Amino acid sequence: MTEQEYASIPGIRSSDLMRARKSALHYRTPPTQTDTAAWQMGRLVHALVLEPHEVPARYAVWTGKARRGKDYDAWAESHADMEIVTEAVYGRCQAIAAAVSEAMTQRLGPTLQAEQLLTWKECGLPCKARYDARGAVWLADIKTYGTSDPRAIMRMVASKGAHIQAAHYVAGARANGLVVDHYYLVSVETSAPYDVAILDLVAGGAVDAGQRERADLLRVIAAAEQSGVYPGMCPEVEPGILPAWAETSDLEMEEVSFE
Repeated sequence: MTEQEYASIPGIRSSDLMRARKSALHYRTPPTQTDTAAWQMGRLVHALVLEPHEVPARYAVWTGKARRGKDYDAWAESHADMEIVTEAVYGRCQAIAAAVSEAMTQRLGPTLQAEQLLTWKECGLPCKARYDARGAVWLADIKTYGTSDPRAIMRMVASKGAHIQAAHYVAGARANGLVVDHYYLVSVETSAPYDVAILDLVAGGAVDAGQRERADLLRVIAAAEQSGVYPGMCPEVEPGILPAWAETSDLEMEEVSFE
């Protein structure tokens, strides 16, 4: 299933919940994201780990020196239906994917399914998810966070809302009758030595925290959908209060010189 096909299926997905973290208005507004080199690398790593048989049909590797000139333009036109990557990027992604595959096989065991669609209803809303990998009693999500430091990873999980994504996937899997005792976040370094960390977000309590926030977000979305009113982050007039660091005491003001 392509990303376009997945997007066409009705349902709340984790990226919708991320926008709802700001407000119902942001949830309602379609994202206007621009593709980046980091996202392209992440997609290729996912494909190499989870769907290697699809890579030759989806990716074209440019082996020339520069992505410009008549030769490149003609070659790119002949591969217009594929995603183009340079030989250097492809080789780097192969190394990253090999490290991830080895770590997952050694630490988690066999993968039963990859890139599978889940659909269900919750709070009267259609929901959907597409998990990266599933084992007998676990789900796994691969992140090219660029670090294998557990503390740094969990800071990124909190800031990016990956615990909410995890809770969404776990809820969808369980709603479809799957047993999920563990949710593994696989974070890999994007430069040598391509170290891999695998953290269990169920054991660490992150999925429970994500589910509490996710439940609130689903209620916000459901209320907005029912009423047709999508409030923004600041729907009423609020007092403008300076942050604590910006407040200056009278003594400090006396010491300021304008000479």
